[in-house]
Amino acid sequence: MKGIFAKRLKAAREKKELSQHQLAKILDVTQASIAKYESGEREPNLKMLGRLCKTLGVSADYLIGNHDDPSRRLLPDYVEVLHDTEFDGVPPDDIRRAVKLLRVTERALNEQ
Repeated sequence: MKGIFAKRLKAAREKKELSQHQLAKILDVTQASIAKYESGEREPNLKMLGRLCKTLGVSADYLIGNHDDPSRRLLPDYVEVLHDTEFDGVPPDDIRRAVKLLRVTERALNEQ
């Protein structure tokens, strides 16, 4: 995810005509955090990935390199859904299985 994510994040930010500082302010993080994401030095957690997608108007699948269309969303963006969901008490294996199921479903829809 590092190389393509960093490049696509920077491109999406620049397309919105935002500086690293402006994006950081919107997301309530430091400019250094955005710089580290864009350099590939650091990757965002799931919650931050959802916030980045929402702010920049692109899908998570685009940012992480699953496809080349920044706006393509056949299903609601599961990263945004997961971002807004509380997982207290849910075993991590169950969460991983749910995400895998969503990805398989999305791939099946894309093949139609």
